[in-house]
Amino acid sequence: MFVMLKGYPKKEQEMDLLNLKVKHKTLGIGEIVKVEEKYITVAFACRATRFMYPSAFETFLQAI
Repeated sequence: MFVMLKGYPKKEQEMDLLNLKVKHKTLGIGEIVKVEEKYITVAFACRATRFMYPSAFETFLQAI
């Protein structure tokens, strides 16, 4: 699933992404805890990781 919220004002887009559960190939299940203009931070059980947004959904992350 590709998550790109085109046409939404920035604040609404941030709210839609915050707390979204995602799956990473090796890190497992995580939750988006921070949204910046070009980055998202995902908290996994082992650590928090910062990803480029939206390209991370093309290669690393899948919304669940």
